[in-house]
Amino acid sequence: MPRRLANRATLVAIASTAAVAAASTAAPAHDRAAVASGDVAPYTTPRTGVITNSGVTGRAMIITPTAAEHSIVRLHAKGLAPDQEYGVHVHFGACLEYQGHFQYQVPGPFTRDNEAWLDLIANSAGHAHDQVKVPRLDLTARALSIVIHARANPDRAPGQPGPRIACADLDPHA
Repeated sequence: MPRRLANRATLVAIASTAAVAAASTAAPAHDRAAVASGDVAPYTTPRTGVITNSGVTGRAMIITPTAAEHSIVRLHAKGLAPDQEYGVHVHFGACLEYQGHFQYQVPGPFTRDNEAWLDLIANSAGHAHDQVKVPRLDLTARALSIVIHARANPDRAPGQPGPRIACADLDPHA
């Protein structure tokens, strides 16, 4: 019995030490990330370069840690054609403004290095997710959206990513 109590006391001491160490190395409360997020929805208004009523839904998010030089762009989608690949880009403006790709250098090349691209590969149920680390995005400078295109990005398959099929307006206050 005394040995069991000694072991328990040792475990409590180790756990307490670990908790103190974790608390002392945690990020300060003021070092929070800026987050912009939105729901992915299909386009419903016919327009050139847009496929309406695709059935694609999901959630998009950009996370920019306060002191970091990067952002994380994250997307989860469902309602995609099974086993298909889709190009995804951060765009300037809201979804229904139909603006072009966000670029770090404007005007600049339409490349993964100058833009924020994701690659969605749908599983057999039509679900997909991806995230990418990109140079820092200012989530408050202007409106941004995330657009899912009908085909893969041009560096993964021949041709262009094609028409827009779904979009998420990114709200920096959500």
